[in-house]
Amino acid sequence: MRLKFLALTLVAFTTGVHAWEATGRGALIELYTSEGCSSCPPADNWLSSLRSHKNLWTEVVPVAFHVDYWDGLGWPDKFASGDYTRRQRSYANLWKTTTIFTPAIIMQGENTGARQDFPKISATLSATWSNNKLVLSGAEQSEATVHVAWLAMDVLSDVKRGENAGRKLQHDFIVLRHEVLGAYKAGESISLNKPTGRAAPVKALAIWLEVKGRPVIAIGGPLSAKD
Repeated sequence: MRLKFLALTLVAFTTGVHAWEATGRGALIELYTSEGCSSCPPADNWLSSLRSHKNLWTEVVPVAFHVDYWDGLGWPDKFASGDYTRRQRSYANLWKTTTIFTPAIIMQGENTGARQDFPKISATLSATWSNNKLVLSGAEQSEATVHVAWLAMDVLSDVKRGENAGRKLQHDFIVLRHEVLGAYKAGESISLNKPTGRAAPVKALAIWLEVKGRPVIAIGGPLSAKD
């Protein structure tokens, strides 16, 4: 009996899987930016300053979407995607305007600009990601969709051409991959695999819920070497 107990304990220990966990009531802070835009570096620096926010990931969840409409003007941004441009245009449609620009800072679906009075969220969302399975709970939202973004941190780009030629640009919270995982169902296991082959290493994960095209709650956190 003792040997059987020891064997079961050994199996449990050797097959244990590290889990990434996050809990909070964060506001999603989106920056739309480009390495080809000379007005963007101050906004990039402002977003990077949120690394020192006392409630980073639990009350403030920053993400930087690099758009591609600057790419033909001398410097193709290696982090840019047409999908991110389309996401920005979806906001313009929501606001009933045809104009998009960089830098643009959007908090909880509203075009606010840089500021420090972040929206307060009353609900709480929790997440566990383990063995490529994501489970969310809390923040009951009957019409919500689940969004995730895999992020790069502490990236330095040496820009050779375009409006920022000769500048070394510092970036944080860069969206390397954005995925929409479908309808939110608390407690349901969702397949989620960490992407590979990106323009920079994946260092953090952000998760948020959207209702009718607007973020309602977000959480996130850094990934460990085991994730």
